[in-house]
Amino acid sequence: MRLRPCLSADELALVDVWYDGWRSTGLTRPVVTPHVQGRGHGLALYDAAQRAMPDAFWLSTQVENQSAQAFYVRRGMVVDTRDRGLGPGTIAYVAGPLS
Repeated sequence: MRLRPCLSADELALVDVWYDGWRSTGLTRPVVTPHVQGRGHGLALYDAAQRAMPDAFWLSTQVENQSAQAFYVRRGMVVDTRDRGLGPGTIAYVAGPLS
């Protein structure tokens, strides 16, 4: 096998790889790195989560990550005030009626 750097043309395929891995392993911290933000990858991940969990789901981010928080709010998510044991500096957002 030969490895090569990721190309721009590979990015959406990597979203699919992450999503498939998340579904099979329960990965809970999807992150779109800054150098590829603004290309639709976060939206693709969000849409995949919404399709997989149409009734409700929650996401978390660091308190200082204003761009992630704005992204969640634009999609209608609200701050989740329940204690999820995420630790200091982390905030959760919920889409749908999670308890």
